[in-house]
Formats: sequence, C-alpha cells, structure tokens
Amino acid sequence: MTVRRIVLFIVLPILLIAGITGGLVHHYLITREPEFERLFHAKKPFEMTRALEEHVTRHPHDVTAWSIYGWHLGINLASYDPVRQAYYRQAATRIYAQAIVANPRDPMLRFDLAWFYMMYEGDYRRAMILLEPLVKTPDRFVPTKPAAWVKEEDKEKWDAKATINRLAYAYKKIGVVTGDWQYIERAIDLYRFQLQLDPKAVTAKRNLKDLQGNLHKKSWLIEQQKKEEKIRKALGMPALHMGDSLEKLFPDATTGIEGIP
Repeated sequence: MTVRRIVLFIVLPILLIAGITGGLVHHYLITREPEFERLFHAKKPFEMTRALEEHVTRHPHDVTAWSIYGWHLGINLASYDPVRQAYYRQAATRIYAQAIVANPRDPMLRFDLAWFYMMYEGDYRRAMILLEPLVKTPDRFVPTKPAAWVKEEDKEKWDAKATINRLAYAYKKIGVVTGDWQYIERAIDLYRFQLQLDPKAVTAKRNLKDLQGNLHKKSWLIEQQKKEEKIRKALGMPALHMGDSLEKLFPDATTGIEGIP
C-alpha cells in the first residue's frame, strides 16, 4: 500500500474519529453537572471543596464555580466546623480575591466578595472599596457568560442594580459607625439614583424614606449604633468604637484585596 493510500484510508479516518470523539467528550464535560454539584447533593462538604478547587483550576473563567467555592468555604464549612470558622472565612475571602484576579472584568465576583465582607465580617470599608468601581466606572465591567452547566433559571440571578443598593447600604453603615452624616447623604443620593433606574425598587424606596426622615437626628443615630453593636456581638464580628474615623475603625482596608485591579 502506498503512503498516499495509508494517509487517505487509515490515518485520516483515525484523526477524524478522534476529533469528533474529542469534541463530544469536551462538550459532555462542560455541559454535564460538575462533580462538586453532585457532592453537594450527596452532602459531602469536604469532598466538595477538593472538587471545587480542581474545577476552578481547570476552568478559571467559570465565575459561577468561583462564586460557589467562596460561598461554600465562608458559609457552609464555617457552619459545619465552628471551631475553624475564622480559618474558613479567611479562605473564602482569599478564593474570592483569586477569582477576581482571574476574571477582573466580571462584576458578580466583586459583588460577592463585598457582600461577604459586609455581612459576615462587618467590614464596610472594604465593601465600599470593592463596590464603588462597579457604580462609578461601570463600563470597566462585563458580566461573564455563565458556563454551560449552569441551569437556565440560575443564569439571570446577577442584577447590576443590586450593586447600587449594596453600596448605598455600605455608605449607610459607615455613616452609622463613624457618626459622619456625609456617608448617609451619599447613601441617599445612591438610593435616588437606583430609583431613577428602577422606580419600582421597593427596598430602595423604603430605605430612602427612612434615611431622609432621620437625616441629622442624633437620637436615630444613637439607636442605630446600639443596634450595630448588638449585631456585631451576636455574629462574632470585631467590636468597633462608635464615632471614630473610618481610618481608625477599619485601618487595614486593603489587606487581602491588594492584587485586585
């Protein structure tokens, strides 16, 4: 058999079959339910952690997987193992930071990390630093297309307007703990802006009415500070000396997020 016939009748069919098979395998791997999802449903949280690490290493632009990874560490494992809660929460912030560095233009990951700092660490300054670019320079960010394995009903969960609401909330909290009304005024401006974009935003309407009705009222501020102290104590957040400056209350604002663009 000549070389030409070998290539035509043996080599080319093998390459063709390999190419088709490889394409099918690749399609199957990216569209099927990931291993970490299966382990979640099987209630194997620690095995799920390893599967998540392997998945984001292979697919560093799968922002949904990164988001689940951070949540799993900071919320799920921190609850399963309260003794190591601080460890898992630090691990969560590190994972979110890695995710943002790998996907610097994705807004959801910044939102996730800011939300985590705000709600679980009580660090409103870090949250503000992460959220401000999303509102002030939105053209820098483009939502990443969800991976093929993500269910259709989960693909629309990211809502850019939620960023405005969260930043306004961060400003309000900073205004409360510092006693500086300029932050409350910034929150009011943001709620107004959100209502321009979405006049039916119920939360923005309610919060705007509350802040406008209590602006510069000392009794309201003292009441809010007492609530904040109770919340921080109940959730194990660091205590704050109410009325100190933002820099004194949150002196290490960039620690952990230095490499985030």
